[in-house]
Amino acid sequence: MLVRTVLAVLLLALAASCTDQPPAPFTLKPEVVKSMERYTNQYVLSPGDQVEVLIFHVPDLSRTVTIRPDGFISLPTLKEVKAGGLTVPELDAQLTRLYGERLVNPDVTVTVANPRAANVFVVGEVNKPGPIPVRDAPTAAVAIADAGGITKMAARDAVAIIRLADDGYLTGYVMDSKGAGESAFFMGMSNMVLQPGDLIVVPESGRSQFVRIIQDYLNTPTTGINQVLNPYFQFKILNNLTK
Repeated sequence: MLVRTVLAVLLLALAASCTDQPPAPFTLKPEVVKSMERYTNQYVLSPGDQVEVLIFHVPDLSRTVTIRPDGFISLPTLKEVKAGGLTVPELDAQLTRLYGERLVNPDVTVTVANPRAANVFVVGEVNKPGPIPVRDAPTAAVAIADAGGITKMAARDAVAIIRLADDGYLTGYVMDSKGAGESAFFMGMSNMVLQPGDLIVVPESGRSQFVRIIQDYLNTPTTGINQVLNPYFQFKILNNLTK
């Protein structure tokens, strides 16, 4: 009798400990949409960037200069050169052409001495859309909170995260959480780890065919994503031969 009593107490204690366990974390299962073309992202120069211009074998012309608020830099012999709004390869090509009018086959290299911190971006139905340092927003839930939270007009069950995948395709992850409940949704977003350059899109409630809208976003980055990301970086289409 004593043995049965002890076993009963142990079973009750085990059952109680099991009920005290937290529920398994809710994980969203996103619908994945990919762009038709492959892209690369390129840093866009802006005022405050320090640009190192190195001209091999011509050290007197090499300089490290800061892009002024008007977007220009001052360089020997060239005087004023527009740099703001250009990517590094674009500025490199421009300086090579300009110095080529004065030098024979100039070898120009442009680098950024103080690149801006990596960001993620939150747009759509949030109270403070815009860039957020990725170091401050490790997950989608934190990024949305840092953006002031979603508005009353937001379609909470159709948030999307767009990122440039390693294979060069822009990829949209549509977080379908219909029927999951608010707490489960935010738990799922807390499990979504962000990467530098991620774009979180919080759509307006009532928008139909959201996946189609994301497809349009992915396949027209020059008029879609780039309008949001400038002046941080731009997506550039890769040559078809690289596919």
